[in-house]
Amino acid sequence: MIMNQNTSIKKKCLWFLIVVCFMFALLLAFISIISVRTGFLHMQQDGFWVPVSAGMVLLTASIFFFFFSIRRIICCMKAEELFHP
Repeated sequence: MIMNQNTSIKKKCLWFLIVVCFMFALLLAFISIISVRTGFLHMQQDGFWVPVSAGMVLLTASIFFFFFSIRRIICCMKAEELFHP
């Protein structure tokens, strides 16, 4: 009974960690979209490509961060038999 409670708490904490990673990746994606939008709104100025390229790099990094962290967490959950697809 006690082992089952620890597993339940650990499982809930790992799912909470997945939600936190999703929210962080969403925040990074939002910031990158704002950067790209700002660059495209100021196309008449020199160097408008800097916020566009920085936003695209940040968006790519946030996507990779999200998928890498989710894959890592799910692998840990499978190793401890907390996740059964």
